Amino acid sequence: MSIDAVASWAEDADTKRHVWDLYRRTSPKGAGYDLGNFWRGGPTDPGLGVLRLEPWRVQVIRGTDLRRTIWRAAGQR
Repeated sequence: MSIDAVASWAEDADTKRHVWDLYRRTSPKGAGYDLGNFWRGGPTDPGLGVLRLEPWRVQVIRGTDLRRTIWRAAGQR
C-alpha cells in the first residue's frame, strides 16, 4: 500500500482530545500503549502533537499478481 497525502499539524484541543480518546477506545489489546505514559498532561500536554493526514491518492498492489487498485480524491487525476 502506498498513500500520498497532505500532512498538517492539528493544533486545536478538540481534535487532540478526539484522537486521544479514539486511541484509548479502539487500540487492540497488546498493540497499543497508554498515551499518558508519554504525555502526562493528557491531550492538553504541550508536547503532544497530532498530525492530520489528508490522502489524495491510495494505491494497493496485490502481492499475488501485482495488479493494483488506485483511489483518488475528487478532483485528482
